[in-house]
Amino acid sequence: MFRSIFGPVLIIWVAAELATFYAVAHVIGLGGALLAGVATTLLGFANLRENAAVALQRVRAAVTGARAREGAMAEGMIGSFGAILLILPGFLSDIAGLVLTIPSVRDDLASKMRAHQPGSGRKADLTAIDLNPSEWRITDASSERRPR
Repeated sequence: MFRSIFGPVLIIWVAAELATFYAVAHVIGLGGALLAGVATTLLGFANLRENAAVALQRVRAAVTGARAREGAMAEGMIGSFGAILLILPGFLSDIAGLVLTIPSVRDDLASKMRAHQPGSGRKADLTAIDLNPSEWRITDASSERRPR
């Protein structure tokens, strides 16, 4: 399934990036568009370096026994993904990368990731289980043998 969806998505993404580059170059000129692309790439490398330094500090703190703030790892991963999007060529990926560098967005996404994490203490919101008559049966619980 991954192969069947990856190719068309990649083609659409590249076409959208090219169209966006053409539109930006039309508005600010080819030189301005190239300069903006280089600037966002450099910003991405700087952001990735900063995320790596913070991650190294967290590893050092963990080695000494300090507890990391809840969600710190998820926020770091989201920030690093945003930095990688900034490094990739194209203005659509730059916009997504810039959005992911906003601390409140990273915090919100990290809290949503924690909520959907297995073992996070969140109970499933089941209100009903719908079964066909052939999928269930009535048993007498007192007559069944239970292991001790």
